Parts: sequence; C-alpha cells; structure tokens
Amino acid sequence: MSEFTDVELRISTALLYVHFVVYGLLAMYLYQIVPQNYGVPKKWNYLCKGGKPTNYGKPGSSLSYDFDEIRDLEEDRESNN
Repeated sequence: MSEFTDVELRISTALLYVHFVVYGLLAMYLYQIVPQNYGVPKKWNYLCKGGKPTNYGKPGSSLSYDFDEIRDLEEDRESNN
C-alpha cells in the first residue's frame, strides 16, 4: 500500500477547498431560486441582471414596483397551497 506523498496531500487539500467553495456558492444560488414556504423565488438569471437602479439613493427618487405582478404571484402561491 502506497502512502500519501507531500504533493498528493497538498493536491487533495487544495481540491477539498475548491469543492467547498464551489458547492457553497451553488447552495447559495439554489437557495435564492428554489421556491420556499415564504417569499418569492428569484428568476434563474438574477445574477446576470444589473445592480442597483441608476437613481437609487438620490434625493426625490423612488423605486417603482409592479404591484400587479406581485399580486398575481401571491394569488398563484395561495392557490397552490
């Protein structure tokens, strides 16, 4: 039976850390897009969309919401329960 060499041990440890990061990021992404009991899941491509609106935080600006879409999503969620 061969024993681990120093190089094999370093490679194994490095791959362990790489897998930890990849699976952690995948878990955080799936947590946002998979439906939960409460809240509205995000679309699959939410990471590719732009950041904040250009007028966010400026005096006199307000964020607009699509209340009809929110109402439709809430009705769909209630009808599925």
